[in-house]
Amino acid sequence: MGLAAWLLTSCSVPLAVLAPPAQAAPVERRQEYVFAARPMANLFYQLDCLAGQNHCSRTTYQALWQQKLQWEATDDTMVQRWQALRQRYQRQVGLPSAITVSMGLPLRFEGLDLWKKARIAALQSEQLNDLPTYLGLVMSPGDTAEALAIMGHFWPRFQAWWRSEAVSEVESSLNALAAGFHRYRLPELIRRASDFYQATLPAQGALHFHLIYRPALGTGSSFNGEQLENHSLIELRAGTPPESSLDVVIHELCHYLYSLSPLQAHADLVKAFADNSQPHAISGYNLLNEALATAWGNLEAGKAILPGPEFDKKLKTPGAFYNDPFIDPVARAVWPLIQASDARLSPAWVSEYLKRVEQALQGQKQHPVALLRTVALAYDPSVRNVVPLFQQRLRVASVYGTNSLTAESGRQQLAIYPALSGALFVPRNKLAELDSWQELLGSQHVAQIKKQPGAFVYGIRRNAKAFIFVFVADQEAQFQELFAQLEGADQPFEGVRSSRGG
Repeated sequence: MGLAAWLLTSCSVPLAVLAPPAQAAPVERRQEYVFAARPMANLFYQLDCLAGQNHCSRTTYQALWQQKLQWEATDDTMVQRWQALRQRYQRQVGLPSAITVSMGLPLRFEGLDLWKKARIAALQSEQLNDLPTYLGLVMSPGDTAEALAIMGHFWPRFQAWWRSEAVSEVESSLNALAAGFHRYRLPELIRRASDFYQATLPAQGALHFHLIYRPALGTGSSFNGEQLENHSLIELRAGTPPESSLDVVIHELCHYLYSLSPLQAHADLVKAFADNSQPHAISGYNLLNEALATAWGNLEAGKAILPGPEFDKKLKTPGAFYNDPFIDPVARAVWPLIQASDARLSPAWVSEYLKRVEQALQGQKQHPVALLRTVALAYDPSVRNVVPLFQQRLRVASVYGTNSLTAESGRQQLAIYPALSGALFVPRNKLAELDSWQELLGSQHVAQIKKQPGAFVYGIRRNAKAFIFVFVADQEAQFQELFAQLEGADQPFEGVRSSRGG
């Protein structure tokens, strides 16, 4: 195999599948689908995974480097340097919005995510020498050189493994994926989903699908997928038919389509949820994005892709489409709603959606976990390590946080958005800092919290739709126990729930 062949393995499928009506616009919209498996993208992905990036098969790639690629002491140092580099660029730059009316809840983020941009740069690099051109658009010259140095350290071992083991399988998988897109009529499904989301895909745009090779090592059998703007990342497990991951591909793509609806339409949708009188309206909104992606990807696309008996078995198995006790039943409940040709995600759709949420979740329709899937956090820096534990335990989707209990910004988020729930993480020696929260929490609640001994979580009802939970503990294990107590509650609660360990 020649140099160019193993440096870049890709194919593209240009299809005129998103053509608008002739009178709608003078520019013909053609949606191109590009399938690629680039070694640079795979190495970047593996390093990011080893350095703690979520949504990846970490045990698999750890096993790969330890068992096959001769992991050495200097590799640990390089991973630490990678972590430091990523931390510098884990920044979001918000862009000004013309939407100024209060929505009750925050609107989706509109702006740039610097580390995502760096990851996209790597996805498009065909070889190591291409990285400076792409990374230099989002990184400083010094940091671009640092990224090159780290990747260059791992490149010789990775390159040899890629050529000997990975490339032949990913080449055949790329062809199978492209063929599967035709066979299962997924471009038509994407068009329908785009219409439902009212997504404004750019004319003559491309959707990129990047295969990430996953060797048959380590533990875990689930598919991992991720969406970075118009780039879909798909882990391909060795020996697994690539078509079996197509439902995950569509699922992740739907998150991108959700982000492409006009901002005013999104604002109108958020306001419809925030103003709705149903007590589970906010929980329903928090589950919306993931439930719709599951309905379109794992159910609608899954029905086309999977053999009939296999799909029917999943229909009979709770959690088979999405391993989450809230997302899976809601996705099943809303699946019939998205199938109508004129279905559109709009305020008019909210009432029927909330009926389906109530039917699906019944007594758990206002469960605190669902209520906190979108949350405002404030915490003392000394307990910052419990924040990711909270996010993982409750599967928090959107966080608006500040690493200070005294900063005005922490209280401001909750003051601006009355339908937003919150969580505070407070070590016992910082309870006095809650004095600045008296107006928001209520002076009587602050007084009760300061008197309460041991480790506990204290619930405060903000209004009919939102709560604030104050977690007080000194040890990480105590916080984790409190998170488990909240997860085990059927309903939001007011007052104290103590840790069994005190």
